[in-house]
Amino acid sequence: MKKTRIIAMIIAIFVFIVSLMNPIQGKKEKIAEEDLAQVVIARVDIKDKIQITEDMVEVKKIHKLSVPENSISQKEEVIGKISLAPIFKGDVFKPQKIEEVGSAGAGLAASIPLGMRAITMNVAPDTGVAGLIKVGNRVDIASILDEEPHERGVLLLQKREVLAVDNNINSSTTENLDAEYYVTITLAVTPEEALKFSLAQTAGVSNRAILRNQEDEEEVNIESITQVDLVK
Repeated sequence: MKKTRIIAMIIAIFVFIVSLMNPIQGKKEKIAEEDLAQVVIARVDIKDKIQITEDMVEVKKIHKLSVPENSISQKEEVIGKISLAPIFKGDVFKPQKIEEVGSAGAGLAASIPLGMRAITMNVAPDTGVAGLIKVGNRVDIASILDEEPHERGVLLLQKREVLAVDNNINSSTTENLDAEYYVTITLAVTPEEALKFSLAQTAGVSNRAILRNQEDEEEVNIESITQVDLVK
């Protein structure tokens, strides 16, 4: 009896091994093409509030019954957008997970170019181009420094992008602002420029934003001047 049980166990193990070796056994049933739907999924884990690049996403076809509602099917609708929350590898993209760069939901940080910093300055009608500055414009900054025996004027920054006007970071929003004048503008600067500009704001007499043409890429070399130079 004991010998019979051992033989039966050996046969069972042999059948099990053969079934594993059989290429047909366990083969997934192919889903019909008409039952598949395309979705865009995260190829890697994506942190919140960062710009999504092409290498972070991929297109995959899954059974249409498994597709979440409002799923995105085209990579072009995702690439370049900002993640509003952490997105994990394999997650299906939905519109509520992403936002356009420059939108309120995406936040200011997403609009700052890599390697740059955002810094804010106070402006008035005479120092902020009479309320005509818009998000996306480029400006120069002229600073008047309090020195002895005469105040000194320097062209401190050139061709700096305006990231925000007051707390508006969307160019289309600033187009529809009320007639009330804005009181601050936020610029994209390098870390070194941020230090210089901070010193100019605390030690200087005034700072003025000078609007430039959007197509003007030239940076000029101008020496600083004092009140004495005004009559030369």
